[in-house]
Amino acid sequence: YYESSSCEPHGTRTTRSPSRAARGSSDVFRVVGDSVQLEINGSVSEFDDFTWTFSGSVPVLKYYKQYKDIKPSPRYKDRVEFIEETCSLTLKNLQKTDNGLYEIKASNTEKTTTLRAHRLPVLDAVSPPAGGSVCLVKTGLYSIILITNHIRERRNKSSSSVIMVWSKKSV
Repeated sequence: YYESSSCEPHGTRTTRSPSRAARGSSDVFRVVGDSVQLEINGSVSEFDDFTWTFSGSVPVLKYYKQYKDIKPSPRYKDRVEFIEETCSLTLKNLQKTDNGLYEIKASNTEKTTTLRAHRLPVLDAVSPPAGGSVCLVKTGLYSIILITNHIRERRNKSSSSVIMVWSKKSV
């Protein structure tokens, strides 16, 4: 955390590549078909141009602040939204091919710097098994909620009908 109005500490004029120890690096897990918003969480006022990239070199979106010109790359054109005030990027309808590292680089007349990096693992959606138990795990920052649904089948001996009994247990 820096007490300045920019995303860089005072006196820094070097370009940094993101790492786990670098400010502004995070992992964001999503499922195929979901959307994700990638944020900077810092001031962007001192910069003129912003470039979101995928896997280090694949352009996602370029923003020229002076002209308020937003240029998404053809690969992302119909699946991307950009919020000018925060320079946040929203990717919609995620696919397995979206799995990877997303970075935002900002520049002005004096420097170009990486403001933030997000590792985005895109996981396959899991469909519940037919007729068995369903287990849904939701993870939060420090908690895990386990919800288990059981479906039992009871056959009525006097007729050919089937009665389904559903129960929900929370741990």
